[in-house]
Amino acid sequence: MATFETVYASLPTEPHARGAAFERLCQWWLQNDPVYTDQLRQVWLWDDWPGRWGPDTGIDLVAETHTGDLWAIQAKAYDADYSVTKTDIDSFLSESNRPAFAYRLLVATTDRIGANGRRVLRGQEKAVGQQLRGDLAARDVVWPAHVSDLRVPQPAAKRPREHQDEAYVAREGHARVPQRFEIDGRSLGKWVDRQRKAHRNEALDSEREVRLESLKGWEWDPLASEWEEYFAALEAYVAREGHARVPSKFQAADGRRLGRWVHKQRSAFVLEELDPERSSRLAALEGWIWDLETADWEANFAALKAYVAREGHAQVPGAFQAADGRRLGSWVAVQCRAYRRGTLDPERSARLAALEGWIWDVAAFGWEANFAALEAYVDREGHARVPATFQAADGWRLRGWVSKQRSAYRKGELDPERSARLAALPGWLWDAKAPKT
Repeated sequence: MATFETVYASLPTEPHARGAAFERLCQWWLQNDPVYTDQLRQVWLWDDWPGRWGPDTGIDLVAETHTGDLWAIQAKAYDADYSVTKTDIDSFLSESNRPAFAYRLLVATTDRIGANGRRVLRGQEKAVGQQLRGDLAARDVVWPAHVSDLRVPQPAAKRPREHQDEAYVAREGHARVPQRFEIDGRSLGKWVDRQRKAHRNEALDSEREVRLESLKGWEWDPLASEWEEYFAALEAYVAREGHARVPSKFQAADGRRLGRWVHKQRSAFVLEELDPERSSRLAALEGWIWDLETADWEANFAALKAYVAREGHAQVPGAFQAADGRRLGSWVAVQCRAYRRGTLDPERSARLAALEGWIWDVAAFGWEANFAALEAYVDREGHARVPATFQAADGWRLRGWVSKQRSAYRKGELDPERSARLAALPGWLWDAKAPKT
């Protein structure tokens, strides 16, 4: 009798074909395992699911329970000794976190999940079940001997009566039947989906095609029509606003989440999953940008160069905003933090460092500037006992900074090298209240 290991060994070796074959194997398993057949009414590959919103970006299969709940499923054919990483599941967890899904299932041909991956899975508010290699091998299923032997059973369903589709169109004014819509206990939504699938596979009778096409609002590919509707909404936005940088939470007047749709187009482009003709149409829009992060960085860098040209230095105050409302001070701080963490692009680092007066560690620079002011005071006065009323030439109250150094020293928080430099100054006292000698 064939085992899971037997059918697993029959998967193709080419990565893409192997992944696709394993997804079909998971579909077969979920529709044949007694535990899951009691729960699931239907299981689709992502590309066959009527509710899909675009290319597969993490969800490989979708299942519907007998109560109408939807499951999102990721199926990955890994080597037995591979350890699943957080990166491997990030896209799946993000895409499947939509309200449409009640449950999520990770199916993988390894028993290993890395520490970060386990932490992320445990931290999910929406449950994520796991079926790993050992679980699959232990299932009470008669596995096929070869992946080519798969037969996915078709669930029995009542067929809509004659003219029920026409009655829906007459009542609603269109033929975009929701996938879960039923009439008299018959699943009209699923029947409509099967007609479209048969049409795509060139298996639909031509006379039936003609009858369906005669219905008001009938579409063979509702996803394509939806894309066109969103694109038209984006064109209207561009005409009104003069650019295509739609805020992520923006909704059109009809409730369409245009910001989210635009984000998906950019993501699909980066993953090379966006149709070239659609890419061209988007790129032709006024102000369209594929890489918003790069565009934002360049805009902030240009604002910083203008600041340097005007002020003669690049020490932007943290709260400073440019004339256009750009929070330039915060942006500069973010670049400095990224540099210290080693995550700033080297080319960007070099461009920033070339600016007049650029400083990576503003806090260190500030300390040195105050110490220089204190040295000047000591040279002039002969001691380091700065009065509370003293102000430097630039208006800075040096006594406040001196007090902070003493406080940090008492708490053990002052850098030893800085402590030594202060202590070496003539007349320096760690305790300002100590008697003069």
